[in-house]
Amino acid sequence: MISSGVVLTMVTVIASVIAAVAAVWSLIVQLRQASRRPRIVVTGVQIVHRESDREVVDTIREIKSERKEHEQYRRKEEAYERALKEWENRQQKRKGSSWEGYVAGSAFIEPKPLHPASLLYAGRLGSSLDHGGYFPNVIIRITLKNAGKVVAQNVGGTVYVQGSHIYPVYFPGLDVDDEERAFADEATKDDQGFYRAKLIPTSEDLLHNDEVVLRIGAIYRPRSKENTDQPKMKVKYSFITPSGFGYTDEKQVILPEPRGT
Repeated sequence: MISSGVVLTMVTVIASVIAAVAAVWSLIVQLRQASRRPRIVVTGVQIVHRESDREVVDTIREIKSERKEHEQYRRKEEAYERALKEWENRQQKRKGSSWEGYVAGSAFIEPKPLHPASLLYAGRLGSSLDHGGYFPNVIIRITLKNAGKVVAQNVGGTVYVQGSHIYPVYFPGLDVDDEERAFADEATKDDQGFYRAKLIPTSEDLLHNDEVVLRIGAIYRPRSKENTDQPKMKVKYSFITPSGFGYTDEKQVILPEPRGT
């Protein structure tokens, strides 16, 4: 006859085995679920001069051209307003003079000043690239990768840049959200002195092992040239998919040698 102590031991062992099997099964389920979702990781963070980005250089050139054209048109508009005012004054004087009848009936009538041809420029303004802000002199490049086996879509992100001498700015064609154009103020800093840049959600599907490079324009003004050590800066970032799968990390990034803006 089996004693009660042996029975109790056997029950304890069986319960332990069942618990272990349940734990293993739970782990298997979690691994299966993890393999059925996107897994966003950052594989690289780099800060480069804007000259290394041909698209940014071309956009700056076009915006400068637009601003020059706008200034030329503004001057023509001012000259037209002055000429029109002078013309109206002369017409008013003629109406009150004894020559009124002669002028009104003569073949010579002073033509009204022509408005500068503005239709072409007005059409250009409709598709203008000019954002009305500063030009970045460095580009923060973040390489985002989908290490999961399920496609990642509309990945949103926020990047935090540390340092009082570098801050992100909105620039057309890059990946900073258009709704957050003003960054160089205390309102965009957190309590640790990080500037925030909210990014536009990715537009392309990221399949397994696909990568996309996100670009953030920034203004970099070194404090001093006396320090010969290559400066570094901390960059924090957080990315998330619409289904709620996120990734947060930070990196120390080497700052480039200073150049003129």
